[in-house]
Amino acid sequence: MSAAQLMFARTATQARRNPGVAFGQPLIPSLLIGTIFTALFGAVEEIRGFPLASYDDWVLPGTLFLSAVVGAGFTAAELLRDIETGFIDRVRLTPADPASLIAGRASFEGLRAVVAATVILAIATTRGLTNEGGILGALAVLALTAGFATAWNGIFFYSAITTRNRAAVLGLQPLFFPIMLFSTWFGPRFLMPSWFEQVARFNPVTWYLDATRSILSGHPDWGFIGISVAFIVGLAGTTFSLSISAYRRLAAE
Repeated sequence: MSAAQLMFARTATQARRNPGVAFGQPLIPSLLIGTIFTALFGAVEEIRGFPLASYDDWVLPGTLFLSAVVGAGFTAAELLRDIETGFIDRVRLTPADPASLIAGRASFEGLRAVVAATVILAIATTRGLTNEGGILGALAVLALTAGFATAWNGIFFYSAITTRNRAAVLGLQPLFFPIMLFSTWFGPRFLMPSWFEQVARFNPVTWYLDATRSILSGHPDWGFIGISVAFIVGLAGTTFSLSISAYRRLAAE
C-alpha cells in the first residue's frame, strides 16, 4: 500500500507539472464535442417517444464517457518516461511489488476522470440537468466513470510496457472513437437502423451510457449497471494482469 501511495504521489506531481495534458485534455474536448452535438441534434428531443426530458440529458453521459477516455494514456506515458530515464532500474533495488506500483499510477487515472466528470456535471447542473438520483446518483455516476477510465487505461499500460514506444501508446488514443460511434451516444435505439441497433445493443459503451442515464433519471436499471460493472472489472482484471506480468519481466531483465 505504501508503494502504491508513493507512486500515486509521484504521478500527481508529474500531473501538476503538466496540468494542461493531465486535466485539460480529458475535459476541454469532451465539453466541446458535447456542446456541438447538443446544438446540432437538439431537435431530436421533439420526436415522439423520446425517453428523456431533453437532449442535453441524453448527451451528458456521452460527454462523461469522453472525459474518461479522451487523453487516456497520460500515466502510461509517464511510466514509459520512467523506463527511458532509468527510474525503473532504481525501483529494482526496493522491495516494492510491481502490482502496487501500477496500482498507484492507475488510481491516478481514476482521479483524473473524477475531476473532469465533476466539472462536467457541475456545468450541466447550471444548464438544468435532470438529476433525480440526487447526490448519491451523482456519486454513483462518478464512480462508474472513474472505473471505466481506470480499466480503459490498462490497455495503455500494457502497450507502454511491452512496446516501450511512445508512438504506440499515443496511437491508441483514438481507439475509443469507433465504439463510441456505434453506441446510443447520439440517440435511442428505436431511431437506429436494425443492424446498427444490434451493434449498439452489445456495445459496452451503450451499457455505460444506459446505466448512467438510468441513475440520473432516478430509476436505476440494475441490469445495465451490473453488466457495466462486470465489464469494467473484466477489462481491468485482464489488462492489468497482463501489465503486471509484463512489468515483472521488465524488472527482471
